[in-house]
Amino acid sequence: RLRRLFDELTAHPEWDGVASQVELIGNERPGMRRYVEWQNTLLTPGLLAAARFVELPALRQTGLYRREALDKLSVPVSAPASPVGGHCTSPYRDLAEWPIDSDFFFRWFEVGLVLGKIGAPPLYKWRQHAGQHTRTQGRCSLDSLRACKVHFMLRRGGPAHAAAEVQVWSTGRTLTEWAASLRNAGARLVREVEWRPGAPLPTDWVGRASGVSCNSLAGGSDNNGHVVRLFAFGMAKARVRARAAVRDWDGQLDWFVA
Repeated sequence: RLRRLFDELTAHPEWDGVASQVELIGNERPGMRRYVEWQNTLLTPGLLAAARFVELPALRQTGLYRREALDKLSVPVSAPASPVGGHCTSPYRDLAEWPIDSDFFFRWFEVGLVLGKIGAPPLYKWRQHAGQHTRTQGRCSLDSLRACKVHFMLRRGGPAHAAAEVQVWSTGRTLTEWAASLRNAGARLVREVEWRPGAPLPTDWVGRASGVSCNSLAGGSDNNGHVVRLFAFGMAKARVRARAAVRDWDGQLDWFVA
């Protein structure tokens, strides 16, 4: 496994890290199976970066990362037991608010680091059991995960930082909860757009003006003065229909979230 990761990273000097596909073992659930099947389709750096506000595009533990990339993410960590009795640094932040892995990958893409992934066969077997943190830990709850996504969406380096308006396109509780989270986190102006993929576009919908630039998916410039649209749909089929319906999609200003 490590040899394949090393060889792939060596073959792609433009990558800062490489992950692998995953195979579930143990007490599987249909929802987790769908998630892993979706995650395994994300192989290119562009797809991995664009998917980060939907769910984790890769499992951190499947990957091999360049040391200089991890150094870019390093934060001070208290280490009273260290030989020098001072501080060390770590690329990981163990926060109470949301999972370590989510925090790691959001900061990874925020600073413009590039992640690739090896295709089949999967190199990592992920054991599923009733006591795993993804099922039991509060910081893995939907509310915590959404708070994490909103935090990195709005802060400097995020796609909605300094946006003139953030639109949320969705239905029901998903729509209201995403809009509330954005407002609570300080978004300048949040507009709720009730819409379901497959339905006609809203009658008051106005397409983007021509000439809006589309820059890099990873990292990125502030979208000051622009309208950022978030399409909140958890099912992959709904996202496919939404993408087909929105003809003026901009890769910097339009994002799928879940």
